[in-house]
Amino acid sequence: MDKVEDNNICGLTSEEFIITEEIKDYLTTNSTFLKINVDENNNASIIIYSTARLLLSQTIPILANFNFVVINEISNHILDNNNIYFISKLSIEVEDIDKLIENKNNISTLILKILNEELNFSSPIFVLSYLENLETKELFLLVALAKYKEQLLSSSAYHSTINIFIKYSHITKLIVDYFIEKFSPNITRDLKAKESAILEALSAVEVISDDKVLRVILKIIKNMQRTNYFLNTDIISFKIFTDKIECELDGIVPKIEAFVYSTHFNGVHLRMDKVSRGGLRWSNRYNDYRDEIKALMIAQEAKNAVIVPKGGKGGFIINKKNPTKEEFVKYYKLFITSLLELVDNIEDGEVVKKDNIVSYDGDDTYFVVAADKGTSTMSDTANEISIKNNFWLGDAFASGGSVGYDHKALGITAKGAIKSTERFFIEKGINIYKDSISIVGTGSMNGDVFGNGLIESDKFLLIGAISHREIFIDPNPDAEISYNERVRLFHQDNSNWSKYDKSKISKGGGVFKRSSKKIELTPEIKELLQTSKKYLNGEELAKALLGLKVDMIYLGGIGTYFKSTRENSVDIGDKENENIRLNANEIKASVVCEGANLGMTLEARVEFASLGGKVNLDSIDNGAGVNTSDHEVNMKIFLESLIANGSIKQEQRDESFKELTEFVVNDVLRTNYLQALSISLDEIRSQIDIEKFKKTVHVLDMNLSYFSRKNFHIPRDVDFNNIICDGKIVRPTLSLLTLYSKIVIENILKRSDMVESSEFDKYIFRYFPKHFHLTYKSSIKNHPLRKEIIAITISNEIINNYGATFVSDLVDIGIDNFLIKIKSYLLSDKLFNGRKFRAKLYNNDFEIGVDKLYSQLLKLEKNIDYTLKTIQLDNHLEFTTIYKYRDDMLDILKLLNITNEDTFEYIKFIAYIIKIQKQTGISFRDASQLAFGIVQKLDLVLLMQKIEEVNVLSSIESKLKSQTLSIIERIIVNISRDTIKFKLDSQNIPQAIESIFANEYKLDKFIEIKDKFMNSKKNSLMDSTIIVNELLLLT
Repeated sequence: MDKVEDNNICGLTSEEFIITEEIKDYLTTNSTFLKINVDENNNASIIIYSTARLLLSQTIPILANFNFVVINEISNHILDNNNIYFISKLSIEVEDIDKLIENKNNISTLILKILNEELNFSSPIFVLSYLENLETKELFLLVALAKYKEQLLSSSAYHSTINIFIKYSHITKLIVDYFIEKFSPNITRDLKAKESAILEALSAVEVISDDKVLRVILKIIKNMQRTNYFLNTDIISFKIFTDKIECELDGIVPKIEAFVYSTHFNGVHLRMDKVSRGGLRWSNRYNDYRDEIKALMIAQEAKNAVIVPKGGKGGFIINKKNPTKEEFVKYYKLFITSLLELVDNIEDGEVVKKDNIVSYDGDDTYFVVAADKGTSTMSDTANEISIKNNFWLGDAFASGGSVGYDHKALGITAKGAIKSTERFFIEKGINIYKDSISIVGTGSMNGDVFGNGLIESDKFLLIGAISHREIFIDPNPDAEISYNERVRLFHQDNSNWSKYDKSKISKGGGVFKRSSKKIELTPEIKELLQTSKKYLNGEELAKALLGLKVDMIYLGGIGTYFKSTRENSVDIGDKENENIRLNANEIKASVVCEGANLGMTLEARVEFASLGGKVNLDSIDNGAGVNTSDHEVNMKIFLESLIANGSIKQEQRDESFKELTEFVVNDVLRTNYLQALSISLDEIRSQIDIEKFKKTVHVLDMNLSYFSRKNFHIPRDVDFNNIICDGKIVRPTLSLLTLYSKIVIENILKRSDMVESSEFDKYIFRYFPKHFHLTYKSSIKNHPLRKEIIAITISNEIINNYGATFVSDLVDIGIDNFLIKIKSYLLSDKLFNGRKFRAKLYNNDFEIGVDKLYSQLLKLEKNIDYTLKTIQLDNHLEFTTIYKYRDDMLDILKLLNITNEDTFEYIKFIAYIIKIQKQTGISFRDASQLAFGIVQKLDLVLLMQKIEEVNVLSSIESKLKSQTLSIIERIIVNISRDTIKFKLDSQNIPQAIESIFANEYKLDKFIEIKDKFMNSKKNSLMDSTIIVNELLLLT
């Protein structure tokens, strides 16, 4: 030391004034060093050595968070070898000097982290290092828990929770100890003792609101399954089974969620089950980002009804308002990494757990992400992290990216939305690829969903569009000119409506700013809007466009543009579009196509549909994107298995993957086509038997925790007319029933062993192109997600064909019998060769016309329904047996001159033919000829069709109608048995039938009543009962 400036050291002892070698070494890499001293008189002080002068305004607020009161400061500096060191001695008052002495190491460490800017914030929670000797990371844990609880419970405030932690510091310490013991690696645990100590301490808390906060924190930790706390990271992440704490929560609750806490960013990832998928978004909703993510997860759950994983969604906020691109990428990477730390890996087919992470949730290996708002270009980055961490999914972790399906290039989301909505136009006799339709849209041409949607057909007449900044109006567009200009704009980089060639816009149109205070209306715009006003501001003009009478509104941009008349716009969440949002009863468009998410509230959809508007559900319309992503993941998993078993080389994988593109796109669009068609058929079915739909709602309510009549705006049974239009249940409600019925079937199949049988292999082969079937048969059958793929294939097939009410009797018959029903349906469908029959109809959809298409499909399903109910009674039938029986029956029907669709009405009697065979001992062919002959003789096919047409008004009447039909079936068996009993050896089957009717049965009265019944335009259930009773009298 060269010298001491100013020999008057003013209250600093000689020891305090010396810069030791230890301090010098420390200050070479840090700006500050400190010591806490307590003298013989119990006077406490903090001595700070620093390379830059510290101001009291810097230090006092920090120490205040420890409940330290600064009563005096002495400062000086020392010059040593041309290095200047500043010394500041702060005399402090503390309540408990013993605690300060005992806990000073943790206190010193924490203050140093703040002063050396290793921490970018200071908090009152830091007082717990003084009061309870908590370490820095333990304090961070408490901050993370408080931040998470604030997102979890809308009534919870972060600062309030922090204050309660401090107020009850001894209980807080017990809670931290409980967490440490639960998740510390390699220790013996006694969690019950720790929990008992907490509960005993809580019994002394007198303030009920404080007690509730601490109990919720305890419940969070109790249901915590994993944490990265014991890894070498400054970020805390943990995974919770949220459904175990649902009593504390409102609305639909995810099963699993992860929370990631950093001083720079926070985020959540919500999953409805372990195998879930959904996008990760960069949120700007700082106060309630979890609510935003949860709403999107709920929508994703419905959308994912057609794919293997359940609904999932993730999102994060960055605490800095305007982060740089580099900062965004950094925090995105850290978020992804922290989430991956909470799941397992697979190596050589074995599940591998992470070191230093204690898990209570079993194996958890399936974790995937996708692009979303703010992260659309980050798939490659996410996959780099996956590959760097040797995560088993590799570049299948994040769909899209450079070696994935480019959704914008494929236009898949938009094409899927148009494919769903096309159903409405087909029903009107309009071909959207040949006939012009007028459109108003939300979005801009550079967007994936909007841009691809508006170039899907050159017959689209875009009258107007609203983006977040601009308004485009083309009052009288020329189809060819406007289409070509949209295509140009779509392919132009960084395009917006202002770059639309003005010469291509019809007279009076233009591009305007949404923020404009005053826009002068041209005569053409006045005529378009049917207004005499001379001026409108930007928001008024946008709102007027949304209310135009056009063929279709195409929602292709972010935002919620329509609400119900009962909803308050302030509560919708989308503030940017609040001033242009319309009520559902103000929509004059015939059709709404939801290419984007949440363009309408659910209640708005229901109201619009109740008023005659045509709309599905965003999850129905825009589900093609997530469907494509799921195919991508499953195909990559499959291709990786081919590499592992030596079938292909690494370089062949990407080529094979690209070859699958056309197959995947066609398969995905087919799903959109079939779902929209299925909902149309359910509209018709709901006119005939609404009780089955009410029962379906009850089944979903009882079997899916996240299905809520209240949240989905499905009224009580007595108020069901509120969702009826023209005698049909509205499509948004039917859409929900369609999607969630699929989920019910999928769940049941995944939990059962039924599909483990090799006879269900055919359903996983359908997931892959035919040319793969022979070459890679074994690998396809052994796909890691075989069971899940089969389950979703079957659930899609059944609900798309039969309709949502397939699950309506689940509660009545129970799980085991419902599994038999599923298999019986698949057998029945095989019996009728349903796939081939439907494919022929689908391929000629527009030419056939909807009336014939719908009637043929409904007729097929009615016969399958009849057959599956009878097959259920004999669950020993297998797929191989069904093929032989079908061939025998078709041979007999040819002899009876019964062909084509008419064969359906006879094939459905298979179970009774088998019963006849067993009871009489005759061959199946003879039993078929016998049963079909009796059915023809009594004209039972037409009679049963006529009874089926009788409307029922209650579940009791529905049951009575089924019983009436069952009696007819038993009569067939009884007459067949009698025919064989009295048959002469010299007679063949047709002769025996003629003989018994000539000698044993008097048909005159039956024929008279039957003819009257058949000729009546309106029969009651009583009429059906009378004619069946007459039939009974014959036997």
